[in-house]
Amino acid sequence: MPAKVKAKVDQSAEEGAVYIAASGAYYSKPQIDAKKIYDSIQNNYLADQVGKLRSQIFTERFDIEVRDPDGGIDEELQARLRAMCDAKDVKLWSCMQQAWEDVWYWGCAPFNPVWEAQGAEKVLVKLRRLPPYSFAYSPMDMRPVYSEILQGISLNAGEVEFYQTPSELNFVQVQLRNVLLMKDPTSTELAGTSKILPIVPLISMLDFCWQAQMQKVNRVGAPTLFVKVTNPVKNANRDDIAYANTILKNWGKGTAYQLRENMEIVELNITDNEAALATIDALKVRIKEFFSPSELFKKEGSTLGGNAAAEKELFDSWVEGQHQWIEDQFEQLLQQYLDVNAFEGYTAHIIIGSQNVGVGDLEVKQAQVGYLTRSLTKNEIREKLGAPNLSDEELATLMDEYAKAAPPAQPPGQGTQLPFGFKEHRPGRDELDLEAELQKAYDEAAQKVTEALRNEEGTG
Repeated sequence: MPAKVKAKVDQSAEEGAVYIAASGAYYSKPQIDAKKIYDSIQNNYLADQVGKLRSQIFTERFDIEVRDPDGGIDEELQARLRAMCDAKDVKLWSCMQQAWEDVWYWGCAPFNPVWEAQGAEKVLVKLRRLPPYSFAYSPMDMRPVYSEILQGISLNAGEVEFYQTPSELNFVQVQLRNVLLMKDPTSTELAGTSKILPIVPLISMLDFCWQAQMQKVNRVGAPTLFVKVTNPVKNANRDDIAYANTILKNWGKGTAYQLRENMEIVELNITDNEAALATIDALKVRIKEFFSPSELFKKEGSTLGGNAAAEKELFDSWVEGQHQWIEDQFEQLLQQYLDVNAFEGYTAHIIIGSQNVGVGDLEVKQAQVGYLTRSLTKNEIREKLGAPNLSDEELATLMDEYAKAAPPAQPPGQGTQLPFGFKEHRPGRDELDLEAELQKAYDEAAQKVTEALRNEEGTG
């Protein structure tokens, strides 16, 4: 029987050209969790927008009002509460601002209130902020999870429980029992709802675009390239693919490599352009609009007289709403003080002040039209100018004072501009006729303005 002859197998050579290149970056929609929000907070543009909004909301310090069971003001008790809230380890004003910011980022603001007996009185001596991010993880055996962002805040038999992760090096959750949770009461979530959730993808896009822009700048200096290898050789003494990868990995201005006979460089010819920067600007506009409540009121096209007053009114209402929930949340501490110290029937309220932004051009014009058309009372005109209402006697006194006073000094060449309805001296017949003609012209113009305003309201 003839011996079996092994079939001859020819060594097949690699053929064809291959292109070796490092994998590029690409954008993918992020899954929003506590880590993603933590990374977004590090974005300086987001921090700048939140900081500007916070400075517009907390323009004036808060005041405390304490009323007894009969509704009267207890000034002595108010002073004691103010002193307690201003203590160095309490600093309620700073805590309010920090709580507002934490709610915007995380949905809630956990605090650790520390009470201490001072004689017969129990006083708040510390108000410690607990980082919301430290409640991002829940114990392994805890189910279900009530908050996708802060999973360490849970519910057990109707009671809220708090599990804190001490540090990134210690992931053993510790249950805290003396925690006061601040959040926007309009949120139905156990741990509140992060206000920045809708723009987290925009922040990720912004970070990605900046990285792409910097990568493009680097590539212009050190161009992106491929190595084309024709009929690559791989044996014990030579590996063309590995050598090409070595060239790419170490490519830079301080390195140099000799190409083999079957290799050539292919450049992408990337040039610096404004595409990435334009995308960054567009994303910044979107994020800025998110933090501007007045953007909700704006509409395309122009309207008669503009909408500056309406935007200001909308923004003031929005700020008042922010003040309201912050006041309600921190009033818990003051009410707890009154309750544990047996002030039965007493109530405490916090009032956050609002800055008076003054009178705008639109309000002045409305006051002028209101006077010319006789469509506004004197007190309504005063309201447009930011002044308080006066009684009939006070208005009569004011008119008498203006009638006796000398006219206000005016800059040279600008004539005399007196308050509504006052004259510098007794005019002659010619002046009266001229004034009548001017008044008629004013009345006709004012009537047209009034009709236009009414038409706009009817069609708005």
